Amino acid sequence: MSVSTFFNTNGIDTIGFITTFSALTKKLDELGLEVKDRSRNYIINQYFYEKEIKQHKDRQVWFVEIGNTNNLSGYIIIKSNEDSISVSKKGKHSKTHYVEVVFAGLRQPTKDIRMGTYAVLGAFIKRFKVSYVDVCFDGACKKPIDKRIYFNHALESYKGKNSTERLVETSFYINNPSAPNIDADYFDRIIVYDKYIKESRNNKKLDTSLQYWKRIEFRVGIDAKLKDTNGLEEYLDDMARVAKQYFGVLDMNDTYLKQQVLWLTDKRTQRGKIL
Repeated sequence: MSVSTFFNTNGIDTIGFITTFSALTKKLDELGLEVKDRSRNYIINQYFYEKEIKQHKDRQVWFVEIGNTNNLSGYIIIKSNEDSISVSKKGKHSKTHYVEVVFAGLRQPTKDIRMGTYAVLGAFIKRFKVSYVDVCFDGACKKPIDKRIYFNHALESYKGKNSTERLVETSFYINNPSAPNIDADYFDRIIVYDKYIKESRNNKKLDTSLQYWKRIEFRVGIDAKLKDTNGLEEYLDDMARVAKQYFGVLDMNDTYLKQQVLWLTDKRTQRGKIL
């Protein structure tokens, strides 16, 4: 695999919705899809049941098969968690009245993502408001992700009195990051992690030319219909500025992200599989 195919590029990795369980089941029935308690993938099941639920990040998790079931992108993930329960309580409903619906793993260059995933996600985007989007930037950085990342200049300006930072193995999280100046946009979360190490856990044949592969992810709260890139455009410049500084490059290519939005909003582009 040539690193030039995706290094210094960005893309949408996750799109999340919060909707009522009744509206969700109605849409799934229209699409002929079935909710299941577990996925077909042992690693995915282990992650959600051994980590997310046991650490109380999620109360319940369900899966809907929509694509390549060997990967996370092959499932809709339905969650009952603090976010969905909070929305339910605000409306004075039962705890499970609202659920979080997640389409994840949409930008995984070493994996096969089927167009069926985008077709189903496109139907959800047409029907529901998007709650949040995770935009990722991939690149090469020789510096390991360790305690020194707390002092990284590219990330320093997003650390403020209301933000919290934590390092978990080779992943660095900034929750509630501060905007560095009045013209900069706010993000819900920033994550920097060693993508090569993460992928190597499940893919022992990963090419060593990718050994310095790192990823930066920005979560943006949308709460609106996603019709084109306009909903993200105002954030992309600030994201790219951080990514370029972190990776030490002059440009980040957003061709793939724009193509993803077309796949999601224009059925004429939904042909074959995604490379």
